[in-house]
Amino acid sequence: MFTLILWTLFIAGIVVGRLFRRRRGVRLVGTWTMPTVLLLLFLFGAQIGSDEVLMESLPRLGAGAALIAVACVSGSVVFSALVYRLVKNKIKAGR
Repeated sequence: MFTLILWTLFIAGIVVGRLFRRRRGVRLVGTWTMPTVLLLLFLFGAQIGSDEVLMESLPRLGAGAALIAVACVSGSVVFSALVYRLVKNKIKAGR
């Protein structure tokens, strides 16, 4: 159910952004995106750091978490490069 709510909010944001894309207020949202994400990451880290059980089990979980993180970042880089090439080729073909 929670995933459905997240996807609904995500799609609603896209629709609102498309409908009001020429308005100044909607364009200012992009200015606040990165600081908001950084604040959320900081708060997430503070919450994890304050959890004693999690901090005690971190050495045991660390290697698996690092492997997952490296795999995710690697996959994102490869996929982004593929999408970039696809879009770049389509733009060149359209000229």
